[in-house]
Amino acid sequence: FWLRASVLNRTDEEDFILLLEMAVCDRIDIYLADPSGRILQSYHHDSLDRTKNLQTERVLWFPITIAKDTPCILCIRMENRANINFPLEIRSFPSFAEWQSSSYLFYGFLFGCLVVILLYNLFLFFSVRERFYGYYVIYLLASLLFSLFFTGIAYPLFFRDHAYFYFRNY
Repeated sequence: FWLRASVLNRTDEEDFILLLEMAVCDRIDIYLADPSGRILQSYHHDSLDRTKNLQTERVLWFPITIAKDTPCILCIRMENRANINFPLEIRSFPSFAEWQSSSYLFYGFLFGCLVVILLYNLFLFFSVRERFYGYYVIYLLASLLFSLFFTGIAYPLFFRDHAYFYFRNY
């Protein structure tokens, strides 16, 4: 799958982050070119090559430089064995840091509430000895694990040294 987009920087900043949140892909190639077609920057990410894959965040991000009032062409090639999810954003470095901290805060609150509910129902299961509390604990644990893996937060926690599992969402 190829994506081609024209980009024009109308801000005073020149350094940005190209952000792909929850991007499920085997390989991605990113090219930033000037209007004449000369390639200014390129990145290649291969989640299947465990020796070259060094990115350890829950999102794929690539630093790019776009000069002020200079049009650029952004070409992205994604390859995947399953469906391709393509949530693409361009953010400044301060905006990226703020977004990342607020998203971790949100997910921490969400998963913290799930853990509290899980522990409460586990306590009820051992206190009351009703089977349905046990089933509910299993359901909550499965929901928690699915959410951790789907959002990409489980990979840095559990698979930091295993790049194959870290980048294989499905």
